[in-house]
Amino acid sequence: MDEIFALVLSWAVTLGLIFAVLRRDERRLTAEQLGRAWPPSTRLMAPVYFGVFCLPVHFWKTRRSLGGLLVGLAWGVAITALDEAIDWGVDRLAWFR
Repeated sequence: MDEIFALVLSWAVTLGLIFAVLRRDERRLTAEQLGRAWPPSTRLMAPVYFGVFCLPVHFWKTRRSLGGLLVGLAWGVAITALDEAIDWGVDRLAWFR
Protein backbone atom coordinates (compact mmCIF):
# COMPACT_ATOMS: atom_id res chain seq x y z
CA MET A 1 0.00 0.00 0.00
CA ASP A 2 2.90 2.36 0.72
CA GLU A 3 4.21 1.86 -2.82
CA ILE A 4 0.88 2.92 -4.30
CA PHE A 5 0.76 6.01 -2.10
CA ALA A 6 4.34 6.92 -3.09
CA LEU A 7 3.56 6.42 -6.79
CA VAL A 8 0.37 8.50 -6.77
CA LEU A 9 1.95 11.27 -4.67
CA SER A 10 5.00 11.39 -6.93
CA TRP A 11 2.86 11.52 -10.06
CA ALA A 12 0.58 14.25 -8.68
CA VAL A 13 3.42 16.46 -7.43
CA THR A 14 5.52 16.06 -10.58
CA LEU A 15 2.67 16.73 -12.99
CA GLY A 16 1.36 19.61 -10.91
CA LEU A 17 4.76 21.29 -10.87
CA ILE A 18 5.35 20.74 -14.58
CA PHE A 19 1.97 22.25 -15.46
CA ALA A 20 2.66 25.18 -13.12
CA VAL A 21 6.07 25.86 -14.70
CA LEU A 22 4.63 25.70 -18.21
CA ARG A 23 1.69 27.96 -17.32
CA ARG A 24 3.93 30.48 -15.55
CA ASP A 25 6.39 30.53 -18.42
CA GLU A 26 3.78 30.94 -21.13
CA ARG A 27 2.36 33.99 -19.35
CA ARG A 28 5.76 35.68 -19.63
CA LEU A 29 6.51 34.89 -23.27
CA THR A 30 6.51 37.46 -26.03
CA ALA A 31 4.03 37.05 -28.88
CA GLU A 32 6.73 35.58 -31.13
CA GLN A 33 7.83 33.07 -28.48
CA LEU A 34 4.24 32.16 -27.68
CA GLY A 35 3.71 31.40 -31.36
CA ARG A 36 6.44 28.76 -31.13
CA ALA A 37 4.97 27.18 -27.97
CA TRP A 38 2.88 24.04 -28.04
CA PRO A 39 -0.81 24.35 -28.87
CA PRO A 40 -3.08 23.81 -25.83
CA SER A 41 -3.86 20.16 -26.57
CA THR A 42 -0.19 19.25 -26.94
CA ARG A 43 0.75 21.27 -23.87
CA LEU A 44 -1.67 19.13 -21.85
CA MET A 45 -0.39 15.84 -23.28
CA ALA A 46 3.37 16.42 -23.21
CA PRO A 47 3.84 16.39 -19.40
CA VAL A 48 1.72 13.26 -19.04
CA TYR A 49 3.60 11.35 -21.75
CA PHE A 50 7.13 12.68 -21.30
CA GLY A 51 7.27 13.96 -17.71
CA VAL A 52 10.11 16.33 -16.90
CA PHE A 53 11.68 15.71 -20.32
CA CYS A 54 9.07 18.02 -21.86
CA LEU A 55 10.53 21.03 -20.01
CA PRO A 56 13.86 21.29 -21.88
CA VAL A 57 11.95 20.82 -25.14
CA HIS A 58 9.46 23.57 -24.26
CA PHE A 59 12.12 26.07 -23.21
CA TRP A 60 14.34 25.34 -26.20
CA LYS A 61 11.39 25.48 -28.59
CA THR A 62 10.17 28.86 -27.34
CA ARG A 63 13.56 30.53 -26.86
CA ARG A 64 15.58 28.89 -29.63
CA SER A 65 18.78 29.25 -27.63
CA LEU A 66 21.18 27.29 -25.49
CA GLY A 67 20.13 29.44 -22.54
CA GLY A 68 16.52 28.34 -22.98
CA LEU A 69 17.58 24.71 -23.10
CA LEU A 70 19.61 25.14 -19.91
CA VAL A 71 16.68 26.78 -18.11
CA GLY A 72 14.47 23.84 -19.10
CA LEU A 73 17.09 21.37 -17.91
CA ALA A 74 17.39 23.24 -14.60
CA TRP A 75 13.62 23.09 -14.05
CA GLY A 76 13.64 19.40 -14.91
CA VAL A 77 16.45 18.66 -12.46
CA ALA A 78 14.76 20.71 -9.72
CA ILE A 79 11.43 18.91 -10.11
CA THR A 80 13.17 15.52 -10.25
CA ALA A 81 15.14 16.33 -7.09
CA LEU A 82 11.95 17.33 -5.28
CA ASP A 83 10.29 14.13 -6.46
CA GLU A 84 13.19 12.08 -5.11
CA ALA A 85 13.02 13.94 -1.78
CA ILE A 86 9.32 13.16 -1.48
CA ASP A 87 9.98 9.51 -2.31
CA TRP A 88 12.72 9.40 0.32
CA GLY A 89 10.35 10.92 2.89
CA VAL A 90 7.60 8.41 2.12
CA ASP A 91 10.13 5.57 2.48
CA ARG A 92 11.23 6.90 5.87
CA LEU A 93 7.63 7.17 7.06
CA ALA A 94 6.97 3.58 5.98
CA TRP A 95 10.07 2.47 7.86
CA PHE A 96 8.70 3.84 11.14
CA ARG A 97 5.48 1.84 10.86
